[in-house]
Amino acid sequence: MKNLKQFIFTALIGAGTLLSGTSASATKIFSFNAERADGDTFQIKLQTEDALTTESYGAHTNVAAGLTSPAYTFTGYKITGISGFWFEEFALDMPLPIKSLLPVGSIVENSIYNTPPGLDTSAHSPTDNLFNPNKGFSPPWAGEGGKFSYGGVAFVVDFSSLVNSPQYGSLYSGPLEKDYQLYTDPGTLRYAGCPGSCVGVTEVPEPDTLLLSLGATLVLPWMRSARRRDQTRNEPGIQQSETQTRG
Repeated sequence: MKNLKQFIFTALIGAGTLLSGTSASATKIFSFNAERADGDTFQIKLQTEDALTTESYGAHTNVAAGLTSPAYTFTGYKITGISGFWFEEFALDMPLPIKSLLPVGSIVENSIYNTPPGLDTSAHSPTDNLFNPNKGFSPPWAGEGGKFSYGGVAFVVDFSSLVNSPQYGSLYSGPLEKDYQLYTDPGTLRYAGCPGSCVGVTEVPEPDTLLLSLGATLVLPWMRSARRRDQTRNEPGIQQSETQTRG
């Protein structure tokens, strides 16, 4: 099923355009594919400015949840556009488009889509829309996390096709659109995301396109050769000759 999702995503994202949150031109494209601890997955393309920038932010406290995200300094590429797809764990064959990038300073807190609303379980800051494929904290740690800051990025997911789905609509009771924030959890130094219970997020590497290409180069000629052998064996004269030889 994951291979099917990757195929669907690759086909769709290849034909799509990045959704820009600003008018600034950008010259870099990065991918980030991930799976949430609750089974939902998402696959995004980030469009960024060309040059690295370093920004510092103060601590942020979620008073209701009693959580504080510490002050930090992060170096990364400023995200100017985003595109991709979200997959609910019960509808993995239905890619939900990421509609838009939320501006710097946005924050998604306290499970706002739950009834009744819940409280966050991990601290995070307002977004800075920075991304660094080599990790932006100084010094970077070797484990998970670090490509996004404690604020990270937030975007809007379009759930309308799921709401209107005869197959899955009854399984989903949320709104037509949801804001989602992706960041590095300052407590675990791993990726996490809200809303929900701000569950952990694990990055999933993209398939190695070089290996995929090499596999196709090796396998396709073999398939063609095998098909020709089968066609030859199906010719009446050849079948008779083989039968006589075995006899």
